[in-house]
Amino acid sequence: MAKKKTTGKLTHDITVRVPGVKVGNADICFDVKKGGTKIGTFQISKGNIELIPANAQRKANDKYRGRRISWEKLAEYLLEETNEKQITKKA
Repeated sequence: MAKKKTTGKLTHDITVRVPGVKVGNADICFDVKKGGTKIGTFQISKGNIELIPANAQRKANDKYRGRRISWEKLAEYLLEETNEKQITKKA
């Protein structure tokens, strides 16, 4: 099988920690690195997705300062950015 040639522009190292098959009370975490340097961690939960930058500082309540967006807002943003008018459902 031929090896794919990559330009490096879209190449990232992704590490996934999955607590189970279905997202329950524990978040699914994706550590994202580029060139061996950690960019941040995406935490996926039932209610939202959050990016915690690699240089994030802890708040007084021992949580990190991340950027959080609801699934609805994320869908709106992605549809707007890609100029899609609707999401098509698979049968």
